[in-house]
Amino acid sequence: MEMKKYWLVVNPDVFIWKKGTSVFVYNSDNFEIREFETFEQFDKLYELLVNPENLYVVELTEEDMNSNNLCSVVNILLEAECVDLISQNENSEPPVSFCPFPGVQRSKEKFRKRPEMVAFENYMVYLHELTIYVNGTGLCDNLYAKQFPYFLDKGEELDYTTLSVFLKYIANSSISNIHICGYNIFQYPQWNKLLDALDRIHAMKSLYVSCSQLEDFQDRYRVALAEQFEYVIIVDREHPLKESVVTNVLEKQLHVKWNFYVASKDEYYIVQEQIERYHLDKYSVKPVFTGDNLDFFSEFVFLTEEDIRNTSLNKRQIFANQLINANDFGKFTVSPQGSVFVNINFPSCGKIATDSIHSLIRYELVNGDLWFRTRSEQPCSDCKYQWLCPSPSNYELVLNKQNLCYKE
Repeated sequence: MEMKKYWLVVNPDVFIWKKGTSVFVYNSDNFEIREFETFEQFDKLYELLVNPENLYVVELTEEDMNSNNLCSVVNILLEAECVDLISQNENSEPPVSFCPFPGVQRSKEKFRKRPEMVAFENYMVYLHELTIYVNGTGLCDNLYAKQFPYFLDKGEELDYTTLSVFLKYIANSSISNIHICGYNIFQYPQWNKLLDALDRIHAMKSLYVSCSQLEDFQDRYRVALAEQFEYVIIVDREHPLKESVVTNVLEKQLHVKWNFYVASKDEYYIVQEQIERYHLDKYSVKPVFTGDNLDFFSEFVFLTEEDIRNTSLNKRQIFANQLINANDFGKFTVSPQGSVFVNINFPSCGKIATDSIHSLIRYELVNGDLWFRTRSEQPCSDCKYQWLCPSPSNYELVLNKQNLCYKE
């Protein structure tokens, strides 16, 4: 009697990763996770499965299925809807599936291998976000600013003539967000001209202020009543919330978002009480590292294994984690001195006075590394959850850690 044969077909939404002797299977369609220790028979199947030529399909025989180890693994994966097991008929052709490899049509490797793409590429579509510090000093030494847009110490002002030329080219990009920050943006000498220039760019413009600044410069609200402008009001231990400002915001119908930066559990509870008391409906609460609150981060910010396993990432999100840094990709920051950064925790990549936005984007795509800074370093590279965790963030950089989770 002829031995039965089967096609083992892996769902194209399923990722199979091996880390040492462990096999980790993630179904990005139903978010099921299965894991097991590998064995010689599976190792051979794995090599076949990850070969793109085999289209995520391998042949199994009745003898293979009589192996307790393999039969158990197949049943585990069937139960999680990760695979199909199809009996072969006479002359039956193998089914077709596709191993989930990220597309690389516009990856850095593709640009390097095909230089003809470089000349004709529309780089401006890659610009997503721009943060501009119009006045102040000490950007790269400011611990809070190293984590998110924040206030600077009093200092020099960004040359407006140079900035205005830079912004004209930005208008032809696909940018979606522009953040205006500084020591005090209302004190920028060319404030009105800057707002006029920003108004000509189709993007959300966020103006970072404190409650005290809004209170002291009410005559400068102006254009921020327009739909694509909003005031982002920073509230933290140095810049407290003021009830008078909440009232004023409502009366003037300003578009605002409240950014609360908390450094302790007590501050978090105070913020929650303020949000409820003043019925704030557009806000974010972000932890801030102060240099001496690592215990707070360990308890409330670091991801636990349960947090990671409860992550529901689709296939596209997994690909993004594998290819780019979602926190930095398509983003630049301009200092009051005119220096340009991909991330201010790293050296400057240019100056707006001498480098066009086109050349800055092109360099980052073809030669840069920061837009493509993924979890490829230890301990993340050895972890089964490598591609389920979010991209490395500024928190890791200021904490001087490679990861932000339960693992040492």
